[in-house]
Parts: sequence; structure tokens; C-alpha cells
Amino acid sequence: MPKQCPLRKLGSKTENLEGNIKLAILFVAIITVWMLSGLFTADEKVEQKSTEKTLKTVETLEVKPETYTRYLEITGTTEPFQLVNLAARTESQVQEILKDRGEHVQKGDVLLTLDTEQRKETLEAAKLDLKKAEALYNAASKLNQQGYRADTSLDTRRAELALAQEVLKRAENDLSYTQIKSPIDGVVEDRAVEVGDYAKKGEMLYTLVSRDIYKIITHVSQKDHDHVSLNETAYATLSNGMEVSGTITFVASNADTITRTYKVEIEIQSDKQIPTGMSARVRIPTQTMTAYLVPYASMLLDDAGHLGAVVLDSSNTTHFVEVNPLDDNGNGVYLTGFNSEKINVIVRGQNGVVEGETVENKAVKKAPQKSKAF
Repeated sequence: MPKQCPLRKLGSKTENLEGNIKLAILFVAIITVWMLSGLFTADEKVEQKSTEKTLKTVETLEVKPETYTRYLEITGTTEPFQLVNLAARTESQVQEILKDRGEHVQKGDVLLTLDTEQRKETLEAAKLDLKKAEALYNAASKLNQQGYRADTSLDTRRAELALAQEVLKRAENDLSYTQIKSPIDGVVEDRAVEVGDYAKKGEMLYTLVSRDIYKIITHVSQKDHDHVSLNETAYATLSNGMEVSGTITFVASNADTITRTYKVEIEIQSDKQIPTGMSARVRIPTQTMTAYLVPYASMLLDDAGHLGAVVLDSSNTTHFVEVNPLDDNGNGVYLTGFNSEKINVIVRGQNGVVEGETVENKAVKKAPQKSKAF
């Protein structure tokens, strides 16, 4: 077998080496393109994530307008609607006590009786005197009509008849005064006499107070006087926690000379007994308007120290709204100044945004619990 030429053998090796280099270069190029494509994709994802992170997420609560009533809050004192001091209208000894302290009475009930003494006999004598006077007057009248008696004689009989009628009336009253009766439906607050005591005319016997109907006495300032009207409903919380309501029945037009305030009376109907002389916190409605109940969690102070809240518009852009609270009900504050059917107020995250910033809105059904902000 003939031997291969050395030069041809060397050329064959060179061709094989060039093919391997080409393959290596091609492999490196593919790897480089793959790595670069992954790098660009990662950059795009990082850029996309960076763009997404620029929108802060806040929680908002939708608040709709409602009817708000502004109340004038003042203090007052409970009093009985009627307080009656019963005094003796005749003199006699106390014979029997029928009603005592704390007992309920009806109008016309007999509370105690006095000894009638000779009053019944006096009454019977007055009745006989009246009959005699009537008979003499009738006889004189007939004789006068027949022309047998002068007019002066008839006038005398007429005067005697009038006097007899008056004496009888006094005797009847004097006898009736021995029965001390209640002039109202109420409760016996006090009794000042005992059985056997001698009651003098004008001496105090009983103190009665009305029941089921009371009044609260309060006073309003000069600036609030015109906001209080008759027949309006007022509300009160007594010192014992009892809640009552009633009608304003009196508003003074003349101020107290010392306090320069105006007296107001509120009539209260209540089946439960109301202690008189008890302090009361009175609430009188003065104005009705449309307002928004915003939770405490939305309240914050801006850089100037103004109290307000941050709301979102339709494009989820933030706006700080300075507020002047009307009132609070324990869950939030009532605000005015919005002219829309609803507002979206930020309840979480408002401290991390600035005016005019676009944010991502996450609506919630309930605001975080927070105590009063002011």
C-alpha cells in the first residue's frame, strides 16, 4: 500500500481544526444572544415593577350625605308640673288622716277630716232661716203687687232673703272645709299635722305634687334665644341616666336681670316617676341640614396645622379638605361643604400621600376603630 504524502496529511488536519473553531464560535454566539435576551427581559420586568410601585395603595370609605340636626345643649332641673300646698280653710281639730306621705291620690280624694263640731247644727239653722226669709219675701211681694205694702218694705224683705242665702252658703262651705280634698291627681309629698292637732285657718296641712307629668326648667343665652321655639320637641338625659323627651311650652321674652338668660320650660309626660330637683342635660334641636358622617380614622392635620381629611376624586387623585366639625356622635364627625352624592374619604394611608397624588384605591366597608381626633 502506497504511503500518504505528509503535506496532504497536514492539510486535512488544518481543515478539521477550522471546522471545530467555527462550531465553537457559533455556540458562543448563541449563548451570548440567549443571555442578552434574558437580561433585556429582566430589565423590562424590573422597569414594569418599578412603574407599578409608584402608585401607593390607600383604603377609602364611601360616605353618603344624611340629614343632620344641630342641637343646643344646656343644663336644666326637673320640677313637678304642679306643686300644691294645701292649707286649712276653717279651724277645727284633726279627726282622721286618710292619706299619708308617698301615697297616690286622685282629684277629689279626701286626705283628712276635721271635727265638724257644731257646723251641722249651724247649717240646719241657716236652712230654716232661709225658708223663713223666703216666706216673708213672697208675702211682702204679693201685698206690694196688691198695693198694700210700700216698695221700701219689699226691699227690706229682699235684703233679708239675700242675707239668709249668704249665711246658708257660708255654713255649707264651712262644713265642706272640714274635709281636706286633693285638687289634683298626684302624690302626697308631705303631711304637716297629726290626729288630734288643732288646725288653724291658713295653716299648712299637705304638700302634693303632680304625677305622670313633669317639667324641666332651663335657661338659654341671648344668642340662642331665637333658635328655641314653642311646641318643639326637646330631649333630656337625667343624672340617673333616664332618657326623656317633651314639648317646649314656655320661652321667656324677658331676660333674667342677673344672668341675662331666658327661662325655658319643657313639659314631660312619663309613666315612670321622675325625681324632682334632679339635674338634666337638655338637647334642643335648632337647625337641620345635609352633612357627611366621616370616621375619626380619616382625620389628620396638614403642615399648617389645619384639621381635615383626604378624599379621592373620580380619577383617584388625592385632595386635602379642611373641615370645621359640626358635631360628633361617638363614631365620627359631621362635616359640610361637599356638593356630591357621595365622597370617598381615605381612612388608611392618608399620612403617606401628598396633595394631587394619584393612588390606587382599595374600598372598604368599615373604617378602622380610632378614638376622637380632636
